[in-house]
Amino acid sequence: MRLLSFVLLLAALPAFADDGESIHAGHGWLAETRDDTARLFISLENQGDAMLILTDISSDLGMARLMGSPIKAGTPAQPIPVLPLSPGAELRMEPDGVYILLSNLSAPLLEGSEIELTAQIDPIGKVELHFEVEGP
Repeated sequence: MRLLSFVLLLAALPAFADDGESIHAGHGWLAETRDDTARLFISLENQGDAMLILTDISSDLGMARLMGSPIKAGTPAQPIPVLPLSPGAELRMEPDGVYILLSNLSAPLLEGSEIELTAQIDPIGKVELHFEVEGP
């Protein structure tokens, strides 16, 4: 129930990436990694008139999933299965909020590297998200 409340709260925020018309993605970044996981952050804005729904995130580098930090301290982050984005909404992913978790990396991601993830946003379809690896 708390996760549902959290997701509904996020739907009211501004949101997503770039199909040329209704979705815009801001600067995507992540810190250099030393192990097989990374947290990725990006701002997404729905610039259209229709509801958009982020239904999947994928990467060739490892397993990607949308996560939400807990509202209550001491509880683990939870996967967010879908994320609705209202017209005019913007979502700013950040360490203590919503972020993309990339796990099972085969090699560390080093500063200066650039990576891409694919987001499935309905009804638009697949949208490429670009991220820059920054210092630790």
